[in-house]
Amino acid sequence: MSNLNHRRKRHGRHATPRPKAGPLPMTPIEEPGKGHKIDWLNRPGTVPRTWNPIIGCRRVSAGCDHCYAHRMARRLAAMAAAELRRGADPGRKIHYRLVEQWDGSTVTIRHALDDPAAWSKPATVFVGSMGDLFCRSVSDRDRGWVWDAMARHPRHTFLVLTKRPHLAAGFLADRDVLPNVWVGTSIEDQPAADARLPHLAELTAAVLLKVGTAAPDSPGRILRQLRRRGSLAYTVVDRPASRYRFDGFAVKQKTLFDRS
Repeated sequence: MSNLNHRRKRHGRHATPRPKAGPLPMTPIEEPGKGHKIDWLNRPGTVPRTWNPIIGCRRVSAGCDHCYAHRMARRLAAMAAAELRRGADPGRKIHYRLVEQWDGSTVTIRHALDDPAAWSKPATVFVGSMGDLFCRSVSDRDRGWVWDAMARHPRHTFLVLTKRPHLAAGFLADRDVLPNVWVGTSIEDQPAADARLPHLAELTAAVLLKVGTAAPDSPGRILRQLRRRGSLAYTVVDRPASRYRFDGFAVKQKTLFDRS
C-alpha cells in the first residue's frame, strides 16, 4: 500500500500528502524583482543587497539625528552579547560591540570583502549601510580594499552613500573610474546642500544624490552640470518632486538617468 493510501485509510478519504521538504523561500533581499525596504535598491533585473565590509560612524549633522544604523548597531551589539552569554557564536555581530557608541570608531571586516564573489546574480548593493566608507577613522588602505573588491565584480552595481563627499572626492582623485560604482551624498537641508553638493562636481564616479525632507533651493547649477556630463545616475527624493526645485532644476523622484 502506498504511503498516500495508508494515510487516507488512517485519517479519512480526503487526507492530503504532507508537502515535500525543500529549500526555504527566498527573502525579499535575496529575490530579484521583490521590494527592499530601501526602495532605491530596487532596480529591475538585479538583487537588492546591503554590504558592510566597514562598519561604524559618528554624527556629523542634523541628518544623523535619527540614524537607523546607530540604532541597529546597538541592537546587534546587544544580540552578540546575549549569544556570547549562551555560549553561541555571534558571527559578524561581534564587531558591533566595538562601534555601538557611534563615536567615530570603525571596524574593517576583512572576510566580508569576499562576499560579492558569492552572489550569483547581478546585484544593486548599498555599500556601508551600517557606517560610512569615508568616515575619518577609515584609512585609505581599507577604503582601497573595498574599492578593489568592487572592481573585481563588474556585474554588480555598488552604491556608496556618504555625508563626507569632500573626503570621497579626495580619495577618488587619483583612482580609476569604476562604471559599476555610484558615489553619492545625502542632503537634509540647505546648509547641507551648500556644503556637500559642490564636492559632487569633483567626483569622477557616477553620482547618487539622496534629498531629505527639507527642500533646499540651490545650487541648481551643480545638478545641471552633473546631468549634462551624464554622471547624475540616480536621484532619490523623500517627498513629492513638485516641491523640489534647485534654481529651477526639477529633481524627479526616483529617476534613473541614462549614462550611456
